[in-house]
Amino acid sequence: MLAQLFQQVWSDPQAPYHTVETFNQHVRQLLPERGKRFRHDDLDTVMVIERSKNLNVVAYTCTYKEELEEKDENGKPVKKEVAKDGMIIKPDSILEKPKHVKRTVNPKNAVHAFWIKLEPEHVERRRGRGELHDHNELNAIEKKLAYGCSVTLFPSNSNGSNKSLWSEFQKQWNQLAKDIEKENKNNKNNNKENPYKRSLTSDDEKCVLEWHEVFQLSLAKFAAMPPVLLLHLPPLPPTENNENNEKNENHQKNKNPDDVTLPVMLTVIDGKVSILTKVFVASIEPKHFYQLPSVEYIEAFGVCLVTGAETYEKKTNK
Repeated sequence: MLAQLFQQVWSDPQAPYHTVETFNQHVRQLLPERGKRFRHDDLDTVMVIERSKNLNVVAYTCTYKEELEEKDENGKPVKKEVAKDGMIIKPDSILEKPKHVKRTVNPKNAVHAFWIKLEPEHVERRRGRGELHDHNELNAIEKKLAYGCSVTLFPSNSNGSNKSLWSEFQKQWNQLAKDIEKENKNNKNNNKENPYKRSLTSDDEKCVLEWHEVFQLSLAKFAAMPPVLLLHLPPLPPTENNENNEKNENHQKNKNPDDVTLPVMLTVIDGKVSILTKVFVASIEPKHFYQLPSVEYIEAFGVCLVTGAETYEKKTNK
């Protein structure tokens, strides 16, 4: 996914996402509005999994160092409201984020996957037990076999180099070249263009490292889904109050605040590089308590990075 994103960016110098600045603005315009998708939605919730079993969802929310180290006006740590299960309860207002600050990913828990209970019967039971929140941690089995998510970060060295990121990029680039070559060889009628055959240069490495510096690139790996590319869009610079200002007009198209860091997941949906918005899992429930549910099919929903059109792909478990 990392190599596919950059091939998309490099393929057309005239594209509206060719530089880090235009890419940031372009992706923000494509992002669906956050905060109104479901109860307890949050700006930092980058993706959700909905299920056929009930209305409860698994939320994937990015965490940042600034929130863990938040201090009041006197420099004292802000006391967080903590639930019985140890989770930090986020404020209802999704706008309570550090503004005009490029937030730094929390390396210990870059993406927090947890349940949000939306099924009315479940919420009613929680209120009956005196629980005023609707969040629950995944259990060990859910983390390992179904909904768990781990993130591979690529920390830069003190001199600004990043051998781990560039090594991962080269690995993906070479693998894509082999895959297309194999596809063309197996299907003689198929003469698919292979842009990954060219040799990478020092300019390519410089570009990848620049994007990493701005967007904190990382790989998010799921227990039961292919990995995706995770980016963190830094706040956009303030614009002048000028009706004729093109940047100001672009800002007005955004459905989310411009002055906060926004996390985004990129993947390939139906062959198109897309912003991943949600996943739906249709499952077959077991007949016996000692059995696990089986997946009937999975649907991925997103937004095409190039056209802004909705993308969709269904994968059956066959």
